[in-house]
Amino acid sequence: MRTGRASGREVGGEKVDRTTIDAEPTPATTTFMPAVEAGDWATALQVLDEHWVEIWFAVDPADLRRVVAAAPPDALAALPNAGYLARTAGHGLVEDLLEPEPPPRRAASPAELARYIADLRLRGRPALAMTQVRRAAERVRAQRGRPVDGSGGAIALWLVQAALTALLAGEVTTAKGLLLGALDTHRPDRFPFVVREATAKLALAHAMSGDVTEALQVNERARALSRTQSWVERMVDDTISLTDYICAVDMLDPRAEDLRRAGASPLAHGEFWPVALEAHVRHLTLTGRSRQADELCDAAAAAGLPPAGADGVIATAVSDARVVARADLCGLPAPPEDARGATAQVALARALHLFTAGRYPEVTRLELPATFDDRLHRAHALLRAQATVAEGRVEEGRRLLLHTLREVLDRGTWSTLRYLTRETLGALADSPEGARAVELVERHGLATVEVRAELAAPLSDAEVEVLQLLREGLTREEIAQRLFLSVNTVKTQLRSAYRKLGVSRRPEALEMLARLGL
Repeated sequence: MRTGRASGREVGGEKVDRTTIDAEPTPATTTFMPAVEAGDWATALQVLDEHWVEIWFAVDPADLRRVVAAAPPDALAALPNAGYLARTAGHGLVEDLLEPEPPPRRAASPAELARYIADLRLRGRPALAMTQVRRAAERVRAQRGRPVDGSGGAIALWLVQAALTALLAGEVTTAKGLLLGALDTHRPDRFPFVVREATAKLALAHAMSGDVTEALQVNERARALSRTQSWVERMVDDTISLTDYICAVDMLDPRAEDLRRAGASPLAHGEFWPVALEAHVRHLTLTGRSRQADELCDAAAAAGLPPAGADGVIATAVSDARVVARADLCGLPAPPEDARGATAQVALARALHLFTAGRYPEVTRLELPATFDDRLHRAHALLRAQATVAEGRVEEGRRLLLHTLREVLDRGTWSTLRYLTRETLGALADSPEGARAVELVERHGLATVEVRAELAAPLSDAEVEVLQLLREGLTREEIAQRLFLSVNTVKTQLRSAYRKLGVSRRPEALEMLARLGL
């Protein structure tokens, strides 16, 4: 640990307390800290302004706040980068920090690019920030050079910042590529923590996309890397713990509950609160605590999340988590019929509702919107395969079931097995994949899907319309008048609908409609 001590003399009308400062030894801090200790503010502020990013990450923010508070205010305000860092550290005017930074100039350094991207992301606008990431990518590659990165880790830091932005924008594949680029370096002298941070964030990216097997392996590599003295390491440890928790939830590991209790609230995970919230809600729902999961969503909303104007995964984090919390496998009221523009999570909830209502043709026709989370694709594939079997295409459905099961088992997303029915598990028990799935479901007491109603044949749109008017209390004559049909046509449609519903009386038909969510 490098320490510096303020001189204790008067500077700018303020007395500088003699304080031990925690700092990671880097080229900038080895000049900055002795200048602070000696009271040489001209040198200290010049180094601070030229290497503010390096010093920001090397010196604990609480210590840096004390240092800049002791600096001559006029000199500090005259230096743009040092002044910005001081305000960010909580010293000085902050009003201008509430407004987005202007786009960086064409010749901006990687540090300036990272600052602009981070400013947008911290305001909940990662998707907007990605436009700047793409514009800057070519310049950063040119500044990096080949074959050796001579930036001391500044390029790697930019890549990590860009990757965090991509993760929160929902561009997980892009984020993985950026993080792999950041790992293509030795321990840099200016930002020595960056390799461990990139490794931990890469593990989180794998966990977010539903590749738990890979996430666990990369997370172990991050855990094995030596820690630096940078305060950023606390955030890296938090990322490693969050990845551990996500993996434990997916693999139905009993340790998940201990990790949940020992960890911070999902809202305390900084920028990655959406990822933590989804993991907590999924865990609580899997373990039969949907009400508690819903209350967690209420707490996020009460905290003002997501912020106004948010985009990327931030924008839909609370609403998607609430869908998970309320998606009872036995069937709660269905999501809207018109799912245009809906997220993949909402579309999956719709598919689950249709399946539990026995509306199999609609399940096979439903398409899932694009999503980085392969868990959702696998869950949807399981529902669609089972619906295909129920429609009589047994071999086709079985092939899709076994293919998807292999993915679920290989990637470690075992919690997805809850989208199977007991009947399906029994039918697949003669295969290695099915036997493994049965063993996991039974060992962990995992709740599975229950079909509430099964139609003899799909209802036509006309039959559904007539039944809905029947539910409103209209007589056959009134229905005929409303739809400009003859009474005999309405009778024929009701007779056909009753046959498909397996009922013979109006009260029974209305009960079935409720069970089907129509």
